[in-house]
Amino acid sequence: MVCGRWSGREEIRVWSAEDVARDQVRRQANGLDIAAIDEKVTEADRRRQETAQDARLGVSAAFEDVERLAEIWAAKAAEWRRVRDVVAQAGWEVYAPEGDVKGAAWAREHEERRAAALEARAAFEAQRRDAADELRTQV
Repeated sequence: MVCGRWSGREEIRVWSAEDVARDQVRRQANGLDIAAIDEKVTEADRRRQETAQDARLGVSAAFEDVERLAEIWAAKAAEWRRVRDVVAQAGWEVYAPEGDVKGAAWAREHEERRAAALEARAAFEAQRRDAADELRTQV
């Protein structure tokens, strides 16, 4: 879990670069064949190299954290390769997320962590409101 600023407001990042990549690739890969997945691997590798170079050079990007973006592209490249291997090893014509045992397990874990993070955030906000209400009544 990484804390930081995101889109101009304080927030806790509960998703690693790998989490982001797995989630996006799983959705985008649905129904793609090996050739299309290979194109995604190539694109992710190219974007990884570009953003890593930008990060090294200190180039500013529209994305606030170019180093994080480089990490995400590296994770996407790795995940696209994993998906390609799953399709090839299973002998599928196209990727089917429901047949990807490892991907399905990650998706369940992701959803559980998301629900827990939302629950924790709601509890924090409720506690903060209660404290503010108590302060107002004391004043």
